[in-house]
Amino acid sequence: KENTDALFCGSQSQAQVSVRVGYDDGNVYLLAERADDFLTERDALTFFLGGKDGGVYRLTLDGKGIESLDFGKAVSGEEEISFTPCDAEKAGVRASLRLCGKESGVAGLIYEVAFPRSLLDAEKGISLLFDLVNADSPDGEAEREEGKPGAILSDRKTWFTASFEG
Repeated sequence: KENTDALFCGSQSQAQVSVRVGYDDGNVYLLAERADDFLTERDALTFFLGGKDGGVYRLTLDGKGIESLDFGKAVSGEEEISFTPCDAEKAGVRASLRLCGKESGVAGLIYEVAFPRSLLDAEKGISLLFDLVNADSPDGEAEREEGKPGAILSDRKTWFTASFEG
């Protein structure tokens, strides 16, 4: 099943990403389409997904696929979360990507992610955030743009919500 709403990030950068969420009984699916004139090895897309018992999964995708999967929990009253690496393959998280064409001079990537619902707080929907990392800024530094400015990582009420029907 598919939630047809698209989430968007990239108003401050030449790179942009739109994210759509789908689901079935076993998985939550993320489809992210990145338009980027200058793809580099350091460009990345990071998802934060609401895990069970208040935990947070951080999934980082680069130009090759899954760069890392981490899990963490907020300490009461703290805004920061300490993350511990996880084995994405053992967790059942899968990702694929493919390059988009260069129509109109714009290149990009399409990311497809399957994340087991059993790991997430996903009975009626999911809470998620995402960040776009663009490594080709004029000064050579990687730029990070938040998908939802002002969202607090330790407070899911400030995150995006994708609702599941039926």
